Amino acid sequence: MTSKGSTRKSSKKDLIYKALIQEGGFVSAQDLYRKLNDKGERVGLATVYRNLQHLSELGTVVAARTDDLEVIYSACEDDSHHHHLRCKSCGASVKIDNDEAERWAAQVASEHGYIQVSHTFDIVGLCPNCQ
Repeated sequence: MTSKGSTRKSSKKDLIYKALIQEGGFVSAQDLYRKLNDKGERVGLATVYRNLQHLSELGTVVAARTDDLEVIYSACEDDSHHHHLRCKSCGASVKIDNDEAERWAAQVASEHGYIQVSHTFDIVGLCPNCQ
């Protein structure tokens, strides 16, 4: 993720992205901030939020909302269009691809005259470990 001539800012972005990859699921910005600081990394909460937002805009991080509307994040190393099945307790996630869901979304949009549509599906439940 770093490039030649990278700045301190981009190294923080790399640090945050790598920490998300290590999480292996969804985590809040505040939890990620705490985990980074517990490891001795000196990074501010505002920096974590700012970089997560930027990574989300780039598509390398997926943002979702919990039942209480908290935004949580997960690294997304696969840049193909897909969705996630997410555990609402521990944040574990599974990548899912479903052509039927894609066709359904396109059909609903077409029936209502929408064009240039995009979509997200937030499928949430309890994973086997949290049941």
